Amino acid sequence: MKISQSIFFDRQEALRRSGFLIMVFLMLPVISCAKVGNPMPPLPSDVVLVDSLQLLQSGQDLYLTFPHPVRELSEIEVYRLCEGEDKQIIETDPVSVLSGAEIKKLSFLNRSYVPAPDGSHSSPCLFTVRTKNLRGKQSGFSNQVSWKPAELPAPPTGLKTETSETEIRIEWEISQDSKPEPGKTHPEFLVNLNKVTRDTFFIVSDFTFGQPVSFEVRTIDRSRGTILLSEPLVLESFVPEDIFPPRAPSGLIVVRMPDRVQLTWDDNAEADLSGYYVYRKAAGGEMLKISPLVPINRFVDEDPPDGVALLYSVTAVDQWGNESSATGVAQ
Repeated sequence: MKISQSIFFDRQEALRRSGFLIMVFLMLPVISCAKVGNPMPPLPSDVVLVDSLQLLQSGQDLYLTFPHPVRELSEIEVYRLCEGEDKQIIETDPVSVLSGAEIKKLSFLNRSYVPAPDGSHSSPCLFTVRTKNLRGKQSGFSNQVSWKPAELPAPPTGLKTETSETEIRIEWEISQDSKPEPGKTHPEFLVNLNKVTRDTFFIVSDFTFGQPVSFEVRTIDRSRGTILLSEPLVLESFVPEDIFPPRAPSGLIVVRMPDRVQLTWDDNAEADLSGYYVYRKAAGGEMLKISPLVPINRFVDEDPPDGVALLYSVTAVDQWGNESSATGVAQ
């Protein structure tokens, strides 16, 4: 009997505990829903190794370029070994140490850059870099790149422009010194330091008449390992002029009354419209302007001549003084 009673109580205890575990299990989603926020990700501990270092020369300025860092850096160290120095470059001290904030993005080529240390362009040199992450952990050395004084490519020539109502077309010619030999690659051009093209023209659509347009184009040479940029060919003090008249007004309606004539027409949609002029011609006479510049699309002729046939016409005028052709109605 004691044994049975003991077994009975053991079974009850087991059932009680099982019920408790089931309740806890059912309450887990509720408990997890009460959790606030997501766990913070661990700070990255790896360092950024530059593995595609390249040189860019523009005039007398030399730059070290590389793909955009995948994360923020605390600093970048530049190492240089020039001709006549009897060492391994990785045994030298850095010639410059730049903060991560001094790493800039090129506006073309999808790369970042830092300036090479002063004096780097005076003799053949070898370069490599190392980086540090925000925890101060240092990467290994990048690939090594060599540089020696080089002749820059010739800039384009013969810059000319053609302006329409909606765009400015800027054209240039390839310098005789830059023309490729048969079978060689057509030269590239860098426009306004942000667009690379093989075309010899560029379309400017974002401009305002009367406001100066800045433009420069350089020849790019990538055939020697280092990216070489020519001196710029610059379009200076170019101010596009609006010489394009508005469209002629349409829908002119003339209503003659006993002592006046009322004119209405469709409003022009040009953004630079300044107003309208109204003209009148009597039979056998000349077409005469009878209004000042009218800012709205209606006009009343308060003193029309009696007893003669009349012809009215309206022109549109923009803010530059360009006047459209006339639309006319006889009355």
